[in-house]
Amino acid sequence: MAAKLIFISAVTVCLWNLGFTQDVIYHIDEELANSSYIGNICDDSNLLSAISGSDSSTLKYSFLTTGNQYAHYFRVDENSGDLYTNGIIDREQVCEYIETCMLIIQIAVKSELGSFFRVLKVHVFINDINDHSPVFSKPNLTLTISEAVLAGTSYAIDGARDRDTSSQYSLKEYRLESKDPDQTENLPFSIQFQKHLDGSSIVRLFVIKPLDREIIDSYFLEVIAEDGDVPPRQGRLPIYIVVLDENDNQPTFNAASYNTTVSEETEKGSVILKLNATDLDADDNGKISYMMSPHQTGEIFRLFDIVEDTGEIILKERITFAPNLQYRIIVEAFDNPPDGQPLSTQTLVLVSVENTGNNAPEIVINLLTQTNNAEVSELATIGTVVAYVVVVDHDEGRQGIASCIIQSSGFDIQMIDMNKYKIFVSQSLDYERTKIQKVTVHCQDNGNPPLPASASFNITITDRNDHAPVFALPSFSKNVREDASIGSLLTTVTASDLDSGKNGQFHFEVSRNYEFKDYFYFENMTLGSTTGNLRLNKSLDRDKKASYVIPIYAIDVGEEGEKSLTGAATIKLHITDVNDEKPVFTEVFTFVVLENLPADAVVGRLTAIDKDLGMNAQVVYSLHPSYKGKVPFVVFEDGTVKTNQELDRETIDRYEFKVVATDEGEPPLSSSGTVIVKVSDANDKYPNITFPRPSNNTISIEHSVSPWHVVCKIIARDDDEQGTTNSRLRYDVIGRNDSDLFQVNPATGVIQITETMPRSYIGKVFKLDILVADFGKPRANSVQSDLFIKIKSSNGTAMAAESNDVLSNQNILIAIIVGVVTVVLSVGIVATIFIIRRIDRERKEEQRRKNNNQIKVDPDLDGKRVFDGSITVFSLPSEDSLLGERKKKEVSFSLEDDVFSDDDLIQKNGLESSHRHFKPNLTYLSAPSPRKVEDNHSETSGDTGTSDSGRGGSDEEIHSTTTSQSPRDKMMDFNRPLPPLTHQEIIPFSFKKGMSLSYNRDFNSKPDVINSECIEMTRHDLDPRRQGQSPRHDLELQRQGLSTMAVHLPNDSLDRSCNKVVLLQTDSGIHSDTNSNEGEVRDYMV
Repeated sequence: MAAKLIFISAVTVCLWNLGFTQDVIYHIDEELANSSYIGNICDDSNLLSAISGSDSSTLKYSFLTTGNQYAHYFRVDENSGDLYTNGIIDREQVCEYIETCMLIIQIAVKSELGSFFRVLKVHVFINDINDHSPVFSKPNLTLTISEAVLAGTSYAIDGARDRDTSSQYSLKEYRLESKDPDQTENLPFSIQFQKHLDGSSIVRLFVIKPLDREIIDSYFLEVIAEDGDVPPRQGRLPIYIVVLDENDNQPTFNAASYNTTVSEETEKGSVILKLNATDLDADDNGKISYMMSPHQTGEIFRLFDIVEDTGEIILKERITFAPNLQYRIIVEAFDNPPDGQPLSTQTLVLVSVENTGNNAPEIVINLLTQTNNAEVSELATIGTVVAYVVVVDHDEGRQGIASCIIQSSGFDIQMIDMNKYKIFVSQSLDYERTKIQKVTVHCQDNGNPPLPASASFNITITDRNDHAPVFALPSFSKNVREDASIGSLLTTVTASDLDSGKNGQFHFEVSRNYEFKDYFYFENMTLGSTTGNLRLNKSLDRDKKASYVIPIYAIDVGEEGEKSLTGAATIKLHITDVNDEKPVFTEVFTFVVLENLPADAVVGRLTAIDKDLGMNAQVVYSLHPSYKGKVPFVVFEDGTVKTNQELDRETIDRYEFKVVATDEGEPPLSSSGTVIVKVSDANDKYPNITFPRPSNNTISIEHSVSPWHVVCKIIARDDDEQGTTNSRLRYDVIGRNDSDLFQVNPATGVIQITETMPRSYIGKVFKLDILVADFGKPRANSVQSDLFIKIKSSNGTAMAAESNDVLSNQNILIAIIVGVVTVVLSVGIVATIFIIRRIDRERKEEQRRKNNNQIKVDPDLDGKRVFDGSITVFSLPSEDSLLGERKKKEVSFSLEDDVFSDDDLIQKNGLESSHRHFKPNLTYLSAPSPRKVEDNHSETSGDTGTSDSGRGGSDEEIHSTTTSQSPRDKMMDFNRPLPPLTHQEIIPFSFKKGMSLSYNRDFNSKPDVINSECIEMTRHDLDPRRQGQSPRHDLELQRQGLSTMAVHLPNDSLDRSCNKVVLLQTDSGIHSDTNSNEGEVRDYMV
């Protein structure tokens, strides 16, 4: 059995004696059991002769994984090379319809340790076994055969199919047997077959002898199909044959052919001939019908018709005469057997036409194409011929000559010979405007009357690629979210092409020169589609690029040989924002707000930047939840920060809290920021005087103390912000009865005695109304207190012995004496001033003449008009104006830099910032009303007088007393206003170094040096029209070239307690503020 199943055909491919490996051929039967042994690859291929001995023991076998479609039917042992089947192989399934079944497999052989490698080709032939019988597609068959069937007539029968395809076991032959043994030898039938490549076959049953139903009316046969095996396998098909009575007599015409003549005047519908035929059969087999043979020209069917039942030939259209014209009509007579296979007979009818009158011309159009349609390209030039027209008129002479015209747009007709015309293109054609053009040719002969004829045909305008695709819009616009996914549809564009066919088919693409072409693409659409879908190829980022203008093209295909045309448009993609950016605060916000403002005061406004757009960039602000209720602020949605209560700097001077900025995107994003609020001082605190106070406001000093002895110091404090003008204090005396015996330092509050007291002052009590004010803005706060200074003798017990009654009696006498002395002194002072000024003018005139050619401006200041402002110049009034002046009580001021800054002077005195010139009128702020501190406890609390007389003085007396001061005292009085100025200019000057003297009544002391390099000063030319000045006085001053000036020295350079005096060098010479011989104060005082 094994020898039957497997055998090896040793076909040597390579020469054996050369030691080369060879292809291996195996033959196996189909349907072998799984794992059936086929052979050994190594032995059967002579593999060992090609390798060394060391490699032969390490060979490995495996199937190639590619190009090895039949490998799964087999299995090879990796080590030994034995080949086995891998399952049952059905030859009819593997090699269906193939006679020889050969499977080729490739096996790789390699040495596991060495370099040997071979690929062996194995041919496995699958032998067929006869495991299938022939099978018919139908279980049985019934045939109906007429008795009149002719010998040799055959009937097709679906043959059997044998799935075995080998030459030995496939279908071999058919046999025909009768069920009736008596009929088998004399059957009137035989069988033949033809085998197909797919194993099927066509069987034909032939009638080999005439049938006679009256003898045998049916046959019961079997068709037997056999294969080539011994004994053969068989398939059987039972056939039942019924013999029918047949229509075996055909109709017969009474004439072999017919002739008839028709006049031109014969009307349509007229019967021109009636045919007659007979049939010897009976019933339906003998019933005759008539028809015209379908195999005739259409002209016959257009002109003639026949009545089916009667055989009458009818004229359908009037016939026109033509020479030698005769119509040949083939008429067929057929019977009507029930089997539907009639017998028929044909006859010929010849119809002649008689010429009896004038005939209309006939138009024959030749379209000059291989089809039935006239065609012309839309690019055809004028004159291109599209049709050839022949006019046929069978009349003779002039009656047979016709003339023609054309009815068409774009075409015309031209005669080229008698009754012959051509139709040609007469103007430019446009397929897109008119695709089909109807042309009508009208002709007319010259008969009497002339007869017309018309013929129409259509000319198809063929398309050429003369139109580029056109987009529906020149520019398409679309909003696209920046988070659109790759591959998502961005927009759809449409275009059209007026051309047709491939000329009108186009595709879309993004311009290859576009910078961002890699971001977009058109998806592949079916050719001919008019829409294009633009899709995303890369991710978008609106923050990097907010819009794209994409050039796009629609490119048509074009017919073969046609140039492609292109249409262009743009797509504007606007990248819509996605809320992917948080609001970001630009800084740590620091606001300064004044204390004591009412609730709802605006502190500041927050700003945050959100790089998104639209609602995503709209920011709403709020207080951080962790700070709600913990800080006195409210944050509104627009970013405004307001207070919700009054702030007190003295309680908390700084707040720091968090705020939140939230956008209105979806979902909302937020971030936090820091706000610092500094509470600034509002000067809401009044100075607090701790000395003198009502409970401690009296001091005693000995009358023998020397001038400038420190009596006491005013002690006060302001709780406003330290280091600011709100807490800085100044001290002043606003009411007194000491005749300027005492002086208070406005900066330190130190009270000093200005002169030696006589013994007559012993026992007196002087009252000073002390004013302490801050420098707060916009208003200053001030308080008052009373200080009582009691003068005692050096012997303290003497003062204590004097009684209060004696003191009271002396007050009246003192007051009278003081009044008289005051009047006398005033007259004396006025006279002295006039004398001093005259002497001074004369001295200055002499000095100016001497120094005209000697005085030079400090070279460091040469060429400078405006200096740094560290020293500011104020004008002081002349001595004459002081004597006649009646001033009102004004605010006190200091010349120190801390009292008025440069900006204060510029603002308050009208100095322009560009050239820092003083304006003509100087204005000053009035001091706020001082807050008086009650004095009910000192020894002289009841004294209200301004002198030591004890008499109470009125306001006018107090004012008069104040203004009746000496020139030196007037210089030290800072309550008086400066005179108005009519003109000013900047003039250079410099200090005469070492010329600053202390005004301490000791003119021999060593002068102090004021260290300053430049002074900003104003020169005021005197105007004789000024009120309060005599014309004579002013003219005298003008003659001398005098100027009024004031100087503001840097901070602390002028100590008012020491009364520094400054000498100025001007173009008028050296001006001194003192006279060592006379001790009088000159015009130029600081």
